[in-house]
Amino acid sequence: MQNDILYIDEKYFRKAIIHLIKYLISICETCTNNKLSLNFFSENNFCFIKISLSNTFIPLENPETIFDPKNTHFLLYDSNTFDLPIANKIISDQRGTVKLINNNKSSCFIISLPNLH
Repeated sequence: MQNDILYIDEKYFRKAIIHLIKYLISICETCTNNKLSLNFFSENNFCFIKISLSNTFIPLENPETIFDPKNTHFLLYDSNTFDLPIANKIISDQRGTVKLINNNKSSCFIISLPNLH
């Protein structure tokens, strides 16, 4: 990712990352020995950020609906009701996307942003 160039509002984008992390932590308040990971990689003219918290699983039939503020899934967790819709808005304002990925018993968020060469 050394030669990749992204033009984003760093302060604004940082808020999106914080909202995603807050959400992961809020659904796993009783979990212990969790490891927060942020991984960065580049592929096919996109930069990716993977945010995960070990031993955290978000049980949803339709993961793409998690960013909709009308989703009742938010009622299951703390007061972070709008963390994900806000993060999604910030990321889309930066021409990016965010997705929830569920694998086995683990969930993560993947942010993709276009590279500008």
